[in-house]
This record gives sequence, structure tokens and C-alpha cells, in this order.
Amino acid sequence: MSSSSQDEQSPREFITSHADYLNKLARIERLFGSKRGTPEGAELETLLSRVEAYEEAAFPIEPPDPIEALRFRMEQEQSES
Repeated sequence: MSSSSQDEQSPREFITSHADYLNKLARIERLFGSKRGTPEGAELETLLSRVEAYEEAAFPIEPPDPIEALRFRMEQEQSES
């Protein structure tokens, strides 16, 4: 394995920093469209799962407040009428 491909072959490692996250996103962009069953396709799938796990931990989306959700929905229904 060459040193230039070393970084490309490390998708199995967990993402530990925002810079690493951005690097993995860039690699995903280069691999996008790779066919399943190829080494590139396997790398893409692994990177996607790592990025998804990182995003869930780093950028959590809290569930909405039930009262605010109801108000929002009522406002939507009024604007549709």
C-alpha cells in the first residue's frame, strides 16, 4: 500500500475531529458513484456509515417540543386554507 493511498484506506477508523470529518466527506465525494462489490464501493459504504455516526453524535437533532409542534402544524393548516 503506498503512502498516498494510506489516507484513502483508513475509512474503518472512527472520525475523531471536524477536520477528519471534512476529509472523509471529500473522499466520499471522490468515491460517489462507485459500484457495489468493488473495493471503492466497499470503502464508500464504510465511509458513509462512519460519517453518519459522527454526524449523529456531533450534530444531534433534538425532537421538537410537543406544544410547539402542534402550534406549528395549526399555523400550517391555517395558511393552507
